[in-house]
Amino acid sequence: IYSQFILDYLTYNGKLYGIPLLDGGRDGLYYNKAMFRDAGLDPEKPPTTFDEVMQMAQKLAKTDASGNLTRSGHSLRLSGQGSGIAEKFWFILRNYGGDPVVQAKDGKNWHNGYDNDAGRQTLQYYIDAVYKYHIDDQKLPHDADAFESEATAMFLRESWVIGEIAQKNPKLEYGVAPMPKGPARWETMAQPWGIYVNKTAQDQQLAYEFAKAVTSKDNGLVQVKTSGWISPRQDIDWASLTQQIPQYQVFVNPPKEIAYYAYPKFSEFDEILTKMADRLTNAYLDSSLNNNPDGVAKTIKDMAAETDSLLKQANLYSAE
Repeated sequence: IYSQFILDYLTYNGKLYGIPLLDGGRDGLYYNKAMFRDAGLDPEKPPTTFDEVMQMAQKLAKTDASGNLTRSGHSLRLSGQGSGIAEKFWFILRNYGGDPVVQAKDGKNWHNGYDNDAGRQTLQYYIDAVYKYHIDDQKLPHDADAFESEATAMFLRESWVIGEIAQKNPKLEYGVAPMPKGPARWETMAQPWGIYVNKTAQDQQLAYEFAKAVTSKDNGLVQVKTSGWISPRQDIDWASLTQQIPQYQVFVNPPKEIAYYAYPKFSEFDEILTKMADRLTNAYLDSSLNNNPDGVAKTIKDMAAETDSLLKQANLYSAE
């Protein structure tokens, strides 16, 4: 009743731990249908590639008489706190063929996976968005708040946003499309979570019965309706949900061709993303990177060197 991807992710040393509870990933492209119509775009034909996202975003962005951006065409994570900035960079990086880290040939260690064309192209995408095409700007609202307040036309995020929109702007006319394709891959992040019974629990049987209840088919529907998070079970009939809220379709019945990836399972990875985020935030503010491929390449190389340094400090590095 679970995909092999989910089972493999929750397996350690050949042993499956816990019961799969939810998938915290499965990101999709949220887009404002009314804005599409106003821009002369078909609201039933959202972009399917990142090239199309950039092209449509230029038509969807709005500026005032002074040329200041008043509505972003595509809201990117340009600033903020913690590792999320790098995680959102990874959404695009992955589909361009890169990763923050890739496993070495020994199957135990890691090295950076973005000091390459994929990393340079992904950073270039952001620099083009901010400076060349000016479809986004640090001065504007961002992320879910921007989409809910109609300050942006598009952004990438998980299924929980649907429930938040219902609370904050229930009249918003929007759709959700699959993660756009990149030149190298068509993948979206998955974040499998499990529920576990501690072997020292005072009432293990009661805890186990609770774990079974919250991971049941019936609760799978309740879970998504109350929290927006998707059950990883494959035997749930989602028809009643998608008929009522069609935006969930992309998340509960994704295209069969799309693949998944997830966080590597070592604790130091969050620090790697956090350090990447610090450098990316500064890069997005650096207008000298516009039309400067050498500068983009150096930014990526320096960031990747820090990633490898952190892996070395954790005794997790191998160059091959």
